[in-house]
Amino acid sequence: MKTRTLALLASAALLAPSAQAAFHIFDIQEIFSNADGSVQFIELFSTSGGQNVVSGQTIRLEVASPVSTLGTFTFPTNGPSNTANKTYLIGTSNLTALYGVTPDFILPANFLTVGTGFSNKRLNFAGGTDVVNLLNLPLDGVGSLNGLIGNDTSTNTSVNAQATPTNNAGATFTIPEPVTASLLGFGVLALLRRRRA
Repeated sequence: MKTRTLALLASAALLAPSAQAAFHIFDIQEIFSNADGSVQFIELFSTSGGQNVVSGQTIRLEVASPVSTLGTFTFPTNGPSNTANKTYLIGTSNLTALYGVTPDFILPANFLTVGTGFSNKRLNFAGGTDVVNLLNLPLDGVGSLNGLIGNDTSTNTSVNAQATPTNNAGATFTIPEPVTASLLGFGVLALLRRRRA
């Protein structure tokens, strides 16, 4: 009788739904680089909880055709446990000093700008979990490339008006447009005119 009870309990345990921690519900949400590659970030977004088991997973910078790897970022640890409608910010360490947003994971400078041009490059998260082509990645220090959430087709991307790095804790910053030389010159001219008057 005990053997039969144990067998039934074991079967019930196998059939019971379990909460599995994973990583596969993350999508590449935003990609940013300035012109010299000294400031860069990749933002992942998940609609689900329990997606923090990223240790050992990778983000690869790849040539799309024929496929080859140019660089690999490997997550050194699991991420913060709260992932439902949250982001992971993988960025250069200077994001904290520049914008007050501390990355959840540190990305080496120039990771996204290995080689020249983006016409045949893409980012690949976790072996094809999500892929985003980098063809339209702006390097103006303001705009970012957005992947479509819930869509793993690598050709479907759009450019953001402005970059907005956001970490898992919710700290965020909208990167402002740089002051152009002509506007700066106009401001100096206006200041000089005021002083003369």
